[in-house]
Amino acid sequence: MKVVLAGRYPAGTYDKIKKMLPRETFDVIEVNTEETYHSMTDAEIIILRIFKAPRAVIERNTNLKMILRWGAGFDSVDIEAAGEHGVLVTNTPGANAGAVSELAILLMLAVGRKLLCHEDSLRKGEWTKNTFLNSSFTLNNKTVGIIGAGNIGRQVARKVQAFGASTQYYDLYTS
Repeated sequence: MKVVLAGRYPAGTYDKIKKMLPRETFDVIEVNTEETYHSMTDAEIIILRIFKAPRAVIERNTNLKMILRWGAGFDSVDIEAAGEHGVLVTNTPGANAGAVSELAILLMLAVGRKLLCHEDSLRKGEWTKNTFLNSSFTLNNKTVGIIGAGNIGRQVARKVQAFGASTQYYDLYTS
């Protein structure tokens, strides 16, 4: 069975997947350029990270059985076309939640503490310790609003609480 690892992945991913799958059953191929990805026609399983799987990709790979979307969503896959061709679509919910929630916290802190303003001033040779004093804020004793209470939203909530913030959330799917 031909497994295509499509997109750019962290170092060592290809070797780990190849090692986990028995060689006599699976042939793991690494495809990391758009040109190669859009010209492949014999994938049976596509592990998809950055690239998209529109109808054309699904129809061109006539033996395709499954698309595994590396990440939480599946908006990069033409679900209707996959269904029409009997292609199973799955994803890895929560796999990137830690990294995304950390990035959200990083951005909150950077904006709240005027990091880019300070960095710009430092590049100009200015020390701005007090310049942004009245327009910056900490997370301590603040309420952070979170839209979505999935894996990422829950991790953001836990992390901002460690900074002394409380949280409120809105989630369309949670009553």
